[in-house]
Amino acid sequence: MKVFKTALLFIIMPFLAQTVWASPSFLKDTVSINGQIISIRADVEIDSLLMRSGSWIDDLDIAALVRISTNFQPYINQYDDYYSQSSYMRFPEVGVEFNHPFFFSRSQQLNYRAGVSFGASSRFKPQNLNDNTIGFFYDGKDLSQIILVSDSLQNELDTISVPISLTPLVKFNMGIEWHGVMRAARGWRLGLMIEVTPLRNQFVQYNMLTEENPVLWDEIENSSTYSIDDSVYSIFHLKAFYSWSPWNSQFFLRNSWTWSPNNLQTAFTLGYHF
Repeated sequence: MKVFKTALLFIIMPFLAQTVWASPSFLKDTVSINGQIISIRADVEIDSLLMRSGSWIDDLDIAALVRISTNFQPYINQYDDYYSQSSYMRFPEVGVEFNHPFFFSRSQQLNYRAGVSFGASSRFKPQNLNDNTIGFFYDGKDLSQIILVSDSLQNELDTISVPISLTPLVKFNMGIEWHGVMRAARGWRLGLMIEVTPLRNQFVQYNMLTEENPVLWDEIENSSTYSIDDSVYSIFHLKAFYSWSPWNSQFFLRNSWTWSPNNLQTAFTLGYHF
């Protein structure tokens, strides 16, 4: 039996000699097959953000988003003889934005961008104010207008809601954006923008009813109970943001900060890259 095993080993060895083998004396990108050295070459794109050779539209990045803003200023400020209120976004904004690499760059990391968003702003409507309004009252939750109810014996007071309604609001923005090397995931993105709001944020001052003599209430005109200052807020805003998307996902999360004179806001955004 031992002789048989030895003979079988000598028969198999010539076949094993034909097996593909690699010699440590060769370079790492070469192999030897049947005594012949073969070199292996491969073109690998390491930076997936390199500019493509196609048209301008190939490198265009389009995203849709939903944004919820938070104003750091209180809804209403109370002072000794008046209240102040600024307009604010009542509902989330929806928008679309476009990003494209600069033409002088070989990569897609530095982009110029533009976008537009739509929302609804809560604003005071003085034309809908009651003719008999003589002041305002805030109970910590709701703002009401104080109405004079004339009576031959003695004037009385009543309260109704202040005429505040939703007004469509559009925002335009443009700026620059930088993002990392993972195009599929998009990773982190940082940006700086100038935002333009054609309709300024509204600043209103509501006067309290400080006159205690009911006889003199008839002399108060409703136009003297409030004032609107259009110079408090600007139509131009500076916005900085950072966003992140999980690996190989088209969705992204974003936090942005918007600053303008007398106003500071932050917003959280959920978006989708097409």
